[in-house]
Amino acid sequence: MAEISFTLLESENLKTYGKLTIKQAEVIVEITGDTDPSTLAKVREAVWDKYEPKRKNLNSALKQQREKIEQALKAGKSQVELKKELQKKLGDAVSILEKGMKEDIKKAILADEALKTMVIRDGLKFGVRTTWAVGNLIWDTTEAVVSIGAAGATLGVASLNAIRKCYAVYKDVQKILDELANNSEEEGEHRKKLKAALKTILAIKKNTPIPSKDYANLERLALSYPPKIVAVELSAKGLGQRLEVLLDQTEKVEFPKKKQQEQVERQIHNLINKIIHINQYAKSGKELAVKAKDLLKNCKSKVATDTSYVLGLCDTLLDWMGKVDPLMEYENTVGLMVGFLNTASDQLLEAEKDLE
Repeated sequence: MAEISFTLLESENLKTYGKLTIKQAEVIVEITGDTDPSTLAKVREAVWDKYEPKRKNLNSALKQQREKIEQALKAGKSQVELKKELQKKLGDAVSILEKGMKEDIKKAILADEALKTMVIRDGLKFGVRTTWAVGNLIWDTTEAVVSIGAAGATLGVASLNAIRKCYAVYKDVQKILDELANNSEEEGEHRKKLKAALKTILAIKKNTPIPSKDYANLERLALSYPPKIVAVELSAKGLGQRLEVLLDQTEKVEFPKKKQQEQVERQIHNLINKIIHINQYAKSGKELAVKAKDLLKNCKSKVATDTSYVLGLCDTLLDWMGKVDPLMEYENTVGLMVGFLNTASDQLLEAEKDLE
């Protein structure tokens, strides 16, 4: 898969304000299909014309929010709410940009006849995602805490630092959850292509030779499927490990309100339960990979001589995929997990505000 990346944030917006750091992000256009440098260059040029205005608008909005934080810093006021607002606005803006870019890419390609011809000829498909630098918008837990009142100062400092450590782990969790979402989407797309390749072969009449290109495509998709399901498993495993750390860190915090801690821990348990489900579903994907491999082993020697036999095995695999597909749809599960994580983040930030 080829990629074209564009930096998202202008250099003036890459700032550090005490315990808040804003780091660079990249908007990545993923291109599936056969590409060459010339095609990639044309796509980059077409996409940039659509991307640059959106990038400028996002950076202007970010600059305005930064100025509010700077004013609060100068006035010696708390910036927790402003930072929380910045993170939400930035996340919402990036989501809107990603959705809009998918449609903009289509428009850009249709507007260029030469590019349109290349894309149709090579069967290219496009996706858009954003990758943040590790530690983006992270609370720096190593910086000395200031402006803590004398009364209960020791407990306040300890709790505040502990919550910020939780938030640092939370950002790791968020990054791996994004990775899980991308991997599960790729697995789903690959599975759809495998099913389509099976249907193409099953559309061939009995006693009619199977075109070598159709079988080669099926073979390629079947043999390249296992890494897709393994990627889902590995990201789910990494997510589970970081969630265990986050739960451990949360249990060590003395939250200003018991309800905040209960809410954070509840959402972490919800996330862990969903990972258990994903691991169970992934077993079906691994079984599918084994069946596909066995099919190829049995089919290859008979492609040119026994179409009926090959069609029978393909029909069996397609029937198995029909049973596996409902178990392997991760989209709703990942969406729920994002909601759980956002709720935990809100409670951590609320607790930090109460302690500042």
